Amino acid sequence: MRYGFVGLGNLGSKLASSLLKSGFSVTVFDKDQSVSESLKLKGADVCDTVKQLSKCVDHVITCLPSPKVSFEVISEALPHMADGSSWIEMSTISREDVLQFSEQAKKTQCRNSRVACHMRGSSSSKRQNYNACRWKHTLV
Repeated sequence: MRYGFVGLGNLGSKLASSLLKSGFSVTVFDKDQSVSESLKLKGADVCDTVKQLSKCVDHVITCLPSPKVSFEVISEALPHMADGSSWIEMSTISREDVLQFSEQAKKTQCRNSRVACHMRGSSSSKRQNYNACRWKHTLV
């Protein structure tokens, strides 16, 4: 199983490093190539674009600074993700953001994929499911 990680800021770089330390195969992308290169030294593969990353992994993990940036990134990634792949959104986003992402998933005609998102103000006891374009959204 191959993980792609987009967004290697304070939290993202630590999460990607943890996956590498645990023995997972990780491919990374960040606009700041120097951050990507530091993870390459730890064993990560580095891609030049989100499109390239999304084509070569089973699961895309994003950890980005805002819902706007998350939407831009996932809009670039979704059309290239394989059936059965997952998008795991680690950024803090709202319910409305998740619904907007769902609409984007519908437009790309994705099939049999899963999206997991963390919602602002939510807890693990408040899980809700949303379906769009047969995407299974798990809100945690």
